[in-house]
Amino acid sequence: MQKTVRWGIISGLPLRDMRMVMPFSFRQKPWCKSNHLFFHTYKTLTNRMRIVHYVSNLTGRREGKGLLIRRYHEADIDPIVTLFYETVHTVNKKDYSEEQLHAWALREEEKQKRESWMKSLRENISFVAEIDGQIVGFSDMNRQGYLDRLFVHKDYQGQGIASALVSRLESEATKLQIVEIDTDASITAKPFFEAKGYRAIRTQIVERNGTQLMNYRMKKRLNERIQ
Repeated sequence: MQKTVRWGIISGLPLRDMRMVMPFSFRQKPWCKSNHLFFHTYKTLTNRMRIVHYVSNLTGRREGKGLLIRRYHEADIDPIVTLFYETVHTVNKKDYSEEQLHAWALREEEKQKRESWMKSLRENISFVAEIDGQIVGFSDMNRQGYLDRLFVHKDYQGQGIASALVSRLESEATKLQIVEIDTDASITAKPFFEAKGYRAIRTQIVERNGTQLMNYRMKKRLNERIQ
């Protein structure tokens, strides 16, 4: 009786993804009919998987559960600005008053913000998070190590998206030999940054559109071995 190979998961690729890289069908192929056939096919499959891995590195890094972290593109600006307004006016309302939220994310400034953010996001090291093609978060850092923005869609809170974005920025900072990252964190974001190893340096009162808001200057020292 001939053995058959039941292909399930190889090197982390589920069966549905392997169909894209398999040179031909493997279903119910005889195991011992031809050792040459098996090893030739395995080699071809391995090479195809390397190509898939290379393309994935070019387009972005998948973090699990369908989450993709990729570089920012200018075409992302509209969903990013919309995400910012919706997040501030929902997620941050537990820590700030309506007056403060309105000053922080003023709808009348949306066009101006879109233009200025397009420029700064292009100049900074900027990443977006996607799930099933939808932008669910974004973050950016300048080349001096200042983490400027970090926002996650109101419907995707607590799913590790902010952690994935910050980890990617910290990885980029290490490559650039940046030894310290600093940021101005909202009251809402402060516990998250503390859990990631950032420490509050001081409490700040900033003014936005004539309204005062409180935030925290926070810093994190990266790998001490960086020369």
